[in-house]
Amino acid sequence: MAGRYGSQQIHGETIRCHPSLQEKARKLLETQSLVWQKMDKLFQSTRCIVTFLSNSQF
Repeated sequence: MAGRYGSQQIHGETIRCHPSLQEKARKLLETQSLVWQKMDKLFQSTRCIVTFLSNSQF
């Protein structure tokens, strides 16, 4: 695992030195954040449905 983190440091330094890569990383982070927000909403909806069904009597 140590090699993996070292690789991230190298890539991070490369990104910091190249404005075009910084912009791509920013866009990627923005997209990733939007996807996680959508996933969180889906999980919340699922939790509500499970709670409702677990409290319902059939």
